[in-house]
Amino acid sequence: MRSDDQLFGQFLVDAGLLSRSQLSDLRASEAPLSKTLVDLGIMGEDEVRRAQAHALGVPFIVIEPHDISIEALVLIPEPLARARGVVAFAEDEARVSVAVLDLSDLEAVRALEREGHFGGRKLVMHLTTRETVKRALLKYQKHLKEKFGELLSDGRHVAHALISHALYSRAGGAHVDLGIHGALVRYQVGHALHEAMRLPLQVGHALARELKILAKLMPVARPQTGKFKLEKDGEVVHVHVSTTPTVGGERMHIRLARVARGAEGYTLEALGLHGENLSALRLSLERRRGLVVVSGPVGSGKSTLLYTILDLLQHPGVSIATIEERVEYRLPHAAQTETGSGVSTAAALRATLRQHPDILMVGDVRDQETVSLIVAAAARGVFVLVGVDLGAAEFVFAAAGHSGDALK
Repeated sequence: MRSDDQLFGQFLVDAGLLSRSQLSDLRASEAPLSKTLVDLGIMGEDEVRRAQAHALGVPFIVIEPHDISIEALVLIPEPLARARGVVAFAEDEARVSVAVLDLSDLEAVRALEREGHFGGRKLVMHLTTRETVKRALLKYQKHLKEKFGELLSDGRHVAHALISHALYSRAGGAHVDLGIHGALVRYQVGHALHEAMRLPLQVGHALARELKILAKLMPVARPQTGKFKLEKDGEVVHVHVSTTPTVGGERMHIRLARVARGAEGYTLEALGLHGENLSALRLSLERRRGLVVVSGPVGSGKSTLLYTILDLLQHPGVSIATIEERVEYRLPHAAQTETGSGVSTAAALRATLRQHPDILMVGDVRDQETVSLIVAAAARGVFVLVGVDLGAAEFVFAAAGHSGDALK
């Protein structure tokens, strides 16, 4: 049984709410103790949360709508807040207060924290009632409707409205599935997709038309990719669009890359680095030599961390080069190369190394030839930053003879 369940069960016995024999019987279930208590009608949902709060030392709070700050509420993407029952309700310069229904859902918020969504501020967690979360979400949705509803419903400038809505929701991208009954829009937040909205059929078609025009794609349903950029609230956003025909209609994938994210003042601490990882990275940055490998799953913030490092290092007198499948953020003093369309990472890497960069960032490593080239470059004195999928860091370090620093 989980340690939280053990503490909770002991609290219920100590408080006289359960006998030890009752607790023993309830523990026979594989489900969490809180769920078993509710399913059997022994305690109500909110009673369980109040008891958990006492047992685990977590504050319990009931919040009225007028006490919920919109500025705090929008810190957590609405699709994620709705899917997990997690809402931010207050903020100041040092902390963000978050209310949850289930402590197991905190990891979704922690993932946002690691990606710098809260600007390095401390998260203060509270358990709350289902009615509190319901009222907070209604306030959130009303706010979004007032801000974007008209633009998303009339079909005019719908592409810009959707992108603005996605950026406001802190999404990294969107999936739009066009079918015979309308368009399903899901936002990518971290690793997962969350339903954001359903658009009427005519608005969905208008969205597809506008995106194809902006991305300079053909006005037909076929596999194709394109991109464009726009400025939003002083931030340049690169929008990558890909389309694929489906049995029911067409799927469009929109990826959003904020140019300014790597240069808007993120700190290494705000991105979740601490302890040995932070010390090792700072030492490497001071030496500006060797190999730094950043590993993690898709959507974990590898690119944000790599670009934050480059932002700390870039200077007109330093030669910086990047090699990426897609250039996500533009750097003013870097030569940035995109792979694909017949150009392999290894080929682009060989060409770049002939120009003798001081600092080199390779966005992804998938083959032995690329690994050999980056290891040789690091041995010659180039400061090499590499992003790899989770589990591939060991493969890179094996080729490097176990030298370098790993940030996971």
